[in-house]
Amino acid sequence: MMPLEQVLELAGDLDDAPGEKTPRERFRRFLSQNLTSVGAVRDYVEECLRSSGEQYNRALQDLVNHLGRLLGFDVTFSRCKGVQGEIGFDGVWKSPSGLYISS
Repeated sequence: MMPLEQVLELAGDLDDAPGEKTPRERFRRFLSQNLTSVGAVRDYVEECLRSSGEQYNRALQDLVNHLGRLLGFDVTFSRCKGVQGEIGFDGVWKSPSGLYISS
């Protein structure tokens, strides 16, 4: 498995730019296509926790939400930064039975 540092370098800055071909969307697609086990996600999470910086904080947010997808939730990813006048969240997970978890 490629180290997270290399994945982030290839993806680019994980920001809130709109569009399907943005670095953040490329990173999320990489996660869904390549991290198919909880163990693989754990390794990347540990790398985020050992590293500092906004890029790793944003990657951690997406990794936690990707874990929700692996657990069978329908996940709504959030923005990197909140928007004034709106309720902020890191992600919303919806269970198959219709229950919601928000962080």
